[in-house]
Amino acid sequence: MKGRILGFSSEEGTGVISAEDGKRYTFAASEWKSGQAVRSGIQVDFEPDGGTAGGIYPDSNASIDLSALKESANAAKAKQVLTSSLAVPLTIILLLACAMPALTLPSKGFSLFDLPGILNMLSFGAAITGAEGPSAGFKALLMLRFLAPLMAIFLFWRAWASAASKMVVLATGAAAILAFLLIELVKIGLTQGSDLGQMIGLAVGTGIGAWLILLCGIGLILTGLGILGNPLARIK
Repeated sequence: MKGRILGFSSEEGTGVISAEDGKRYTFAASEWKSGQAVRSGIQVDFEPDGGTAGGIYPDSNASIDLSALKESANAAKAKQVLTSSLAVPLTIILLLACAMPALTLPSKGFSLFDLPGILNMLSFGAAITGAEGPSAGFKALLMLRFLAPLMAIFLFWRAWASAASKMVVLATGAAAILAFLLIELVKIGLTQGSDLGQMIGLAVGTGIGAWLILLCGIGLILTGLGILGNPLARIK
């Protein structure tokens, strides 16, 4: 017979199954025939014997029961964080975008974190040709690329603690827009100076990661200003 575990007490070693015939059957832990832990919500197959159940196995053909997950405190917290404000979903997308190609060459893409890589290519070529490579100040400016992902992580942490302020959301949005401008600055900077840089610069394109970073930045600004709502708030 099929059923679902309503509850189980590890201290007493007993539980209750709600069966498909509408009745409830008690069972002992010794009748559980699986290596996985017994918990509420598991769909099971068992042999009824009066008012008790024996030979209980998880029903491998049953659909996944999410009732236990819905009752989880962490699941409820995650739902609250994701649906209370659009800032958190945008923050997650922003973090993913930082790892996507921000600048692209025909044969390779460079994420926000990898921006020094494209400058290293230019420096290597400049060393061979004797041309002037990127300045130390320009390379130091690239340290700002970490600001957007760090602010995104900080915002997510504050949101999980239910303490994300409007200023944090606005600051994260501003950091994302700054990251996009930094990407474009690198792209423009490649076209300046040596012939090698101009050749590389003409071949470089703005990748999907850069556009997503910009859109997330704009979205966070609008969310922080209360202009943009969260469509996920409709999820029950």
